[in-house]
Amino acid sequence: MAVLGPEMQAIEVAQALPAALTGTVIAVAEKATLIAPDEVGGDGPPRFIRARVEAVEGHLGAFWIIGPDETVVAPSSLSGGQPFDLVLDLNDPPLIASEIPPPGYYHAGAGEDIERVLAMLPSMVGEFEKPRYFRYDSDLCAHGARGITACTRCIDACPADAIRSLGEHVEVDPYLCQGGGACAIACPSGAMRYAYPSAEDLLEGLRAALVAYREAGGEDPIVLLHDRETGRAWVEARGASLPGQVIPCEIEEVASVGTDGWLALLAYGARGVWILRSSAAPESVQTAVDEQMALAHALLVGLGYPASCIAWHDGASEPDEIRFGWRQVPSASFAPIDEKRTLIGHAIEHLARYAPDPAESVALPAGSPFGTLEVDTETCTLCMACPSVCPARALEPGGDVPELRFIEWNCVQCGLCEQACPEGSIRRVPRFLFESRARLEVRVLNEDRVFRCIHCGKPFATEKIIARMTGKLAAHWMFQKPEAMRRLRMCEDCRVKDVFKDGSGLSMSEAGSDERPV
Repeated sequence: MAVLGPEMQAIEVAQALPAALTGTVIAVAEKATLIAPDEVGGDGPPRFIRARVEAVEGHLGAFWIIGPDETVVAPSSLSGGQPFDLVLDLNDPPLIASEIPPPGYYHAGAGEDIERVLAMLPSMVGEFEKPRYFRYDSDLCAHGARGITACTRCIDACPADAIRSLGEHVEVDPYLCQGGGACAIACPSGAMRYAYPSAEDLLEGLRAALVAYREAGGEDPIVLLHDRETGRAWVEARGASLPGQVIPCEIEEVASVGTDGWLALLAYGARGVWILRSSAAPESVQTAVDEQMALAHALLVGLGYPASCIAWHDGASEPDEIRFGWRQVPSASFAPIDEKRTLIGHAIEHLARYAPDPAESVALPAGSPFGTLEVDTETCTLCMACPSVCPARALEPGGDVPELRFIEWNCVQCGLCEQACPEGSIRRVPRFLFESRARLEVRVLNEDRVFRCIHCGKPFATEKIIARMTGKLAAHWMFQKPEAMRRLRMCEDCRVKDVFKDGSGLSMSEAGSDERPV
């Protein structure tokens, strides 16, 4: 174990460590020297060093203390070059700033909570099973393509800093991940999914509970989702005082269920879904839930349902019985599946069937994972850079026909196409079409006529590309001769043949000289 902090305080805390924790090293001060036992009084623990510490990296059982220039503070004479199992950090600010630090790392700056931490440390000695909370499908990931980075929602939402970019994909450190769930609900494509427990198991159990409630004569059921850490105590403290229409459900974290799960519960017969706000939830997790709630509210309002169907419950007040002003929705028959967008589609179709006042479409908040694309047909040259980076096959070329085709349901609004477009011709427009056939329809966003080689007639570009290219090169010194401009309208084969026909290839000045006309 490593105790890090001001020298005298760290020594005092180290000497108070429980007997089960041995081999303690104290990293302190600006210089790295061994502290002799007589400097601290008594025999004391055998491993005291002074060292400058700049960072702590790792996880339970494998913490590394990092010094200047990324050197490891673990002298072989003291610790055998091995990582530390536990870290007690007495520094202000803490050396690990994650909202949820890794298991085995404890911070007690300015002497705060030291007694509590010392009492907890013995429980961290032993062997532990670490659940794997997530499943990641890189084929669905919209993080990046061809050197372009677009979607970083999972990285931004993770309170444990467990996700990092690998260029076109991301990587999750399973030892740092603690199941906050914000990454899964923030992911627009479903590439990142919550796996412990699975969405199918949770929703199947709640669907059965809702069916049983209604068969028993219950009305207006409200599902109350709460976490294990603080929500269980809140529910147990209220017991029978909770209105009979409230069905409590304990989940791993409040962010482990998002828009897909909430809408599915409404489709299964819940009249409302409440999320019990937890004081222990990190700010990034609550922000991720807020963003999901804004998306869900927009979809509900677009169908004519009140946004209050899905809401936070602050935990400070007692829930009252609520009667809803819209007719009861029959319970949907679709099975819960662990595929985010498909589940949302099934739930929306069922809710739309009984919607009080459905619209054809609804505008969604910025950053929503559904929407269309607007293409400036005047500037778009149909170069097809955008389909080449689209991770969801929402954009496709027209094959032999110069067309840009689009399927709105596939679009996750990641922005890769916007960044890849050399002309800046694409703009994302978040929205949702409630008619499923309209969402699945193949639309043509832009089209042009084929340009054929003026020599052999082979189609090799579009008229707009040729016009743009000849316009830009008209003033270039290399294209002042009529034959040079004419070659721009030839396919690649005919262009080469024309250059060298009859031995009239490029002149020396054209072929190899760096001279430019004055």
